[in-house]
Amino acid sequence: MAKQLPTKKQKLVSKKEDKSNKGLVAQVEDDLESIGVYTYSNRNVAKDYLVMPSDVTEIENSELGKYFTAFTNQKLYVRNLVCQSGMMVRELNYQLDAIRARVYSTLPAKMSVKEKELTLLNDPKAEELISHINFLQEKYNMLSMHLDNLVDAITCISREITRRENDMFAQNRENNISKRR
Repeated sequence: MAKQLPTKKQKLVSKKEDKSNKGLVAQVEDDLESIGVYTYSNRNVAKDYLVMPSDVTEIENSELGKYFTAFTNQKLYVRNLVCQSGMMVRELNYQLDAIRARVYSTLPAKMSVKEKELTLLNDPKAEELISHINFLQEKYNMLSMHLDNLVDAITCISREITRRENDMFAQNRENNISKRR
């Protein structure tokens, strides 16, 4: 007996079920990958070069390039994490809104918003979601600050590279002028 292939409708239902089991971040990443956009990871970052040296001016040129590359790669990765944590916060807020609507619907209409919020905190699922949202929000804040720090480090390294290029250009110019004399 031949095995029947699923119909187009069955395939669509199956895809919807697959998406409903995944979180928002996984769904967005899958969607982006389907069009050839892959999110950034830091698997290829030389982690030894993610600590700023105490004096950038003492670093060899080739080492300076490795620092620049490592910090830039890490910045790309952290920016991706900032985006993902923001999406996770929004996703959990949607879930909390659904619980809030369910809890509020059972309460009297004349009850104050503060009292309703206090009642919401008695719901174990809501309490867990709020705790997780707070954690993710702090993670988002910390990642945002870390991203700013990476930008500052890249700027410092870039300035040193530019200074060295300018020094080299000035030295070459000086040599050319002295040869003409």
